[in-house]
Amino acid sequence: MAFIYGECRRGIERNQIRPGNGINSLPLILIKSSLPNLLFDIAQVALDHSFRLHNSGPVLYKFLEETAADCMTRSVKTVSRDVTMRALMALFERDDFNAYPVVEGAHPVGLVSKLDFLKCFAFTPTQLVPHYDELMSKVVADVMMPAFIYVGAATKLTRVLQLMVEHRVRSIPVIDQEKLIGIVSREDVMRALKRSTRHQRTN
Repeated sequence: MAFIYGECRRGIERNQIRPGNGINSLPLILIKSSLPNLLFDIAQVALDHSFRLHNSGPVLYKFLEETAADCMTRSVKTVSRDVTMRALMALFERDDFNAYPVVEGAHPVGLVSKLDFLKCFAFTPTQLVPHYDELMSKVVADVMMPAFIYVGAATKLTRVLQLMVEHRVRSIPVIDQEKLIGIVSREDVMRALKRSTRHQRTN
């Protein structure tokens, strides 16, 4: 996966990619860049600088200044690697979340989504269908994604949104000093947009 200041994490291996001090204090991680992404970042910085010079930002200026820490949900519901599929299904039904961070102690080691759960039941024509109870006895560690997208607290919300759109994910964990401190969902971004443009919408 390719990001400028979003990050790919292999939590199960504890292979940490630490955020650095990049443009506008954003984590500047260049794992594998593509020209469109690089141009996007350059254009964003140029626009931000232009807005500051004119001292009369556009309607979306406040939104451009928002960070992951400004809008993330801080009380994050998580699961452990030994949670069974039966228990996971009950959690999805109760909370109506699309995914849960998987933690070991205070450290995130993966992400498990509804799609990961459903993959247990995606059988091929030549596959022997296992017993239902056998499938439901599998644990999160069997199906979770040990490599997942995450951001730092200082990551601009526009970058978070770009990652959501590019990779079609509904939520992105926020990690600081190897600990899970929050999660940003699509709904969080929408609330931030509404809050940032409230003054304009009331005029």
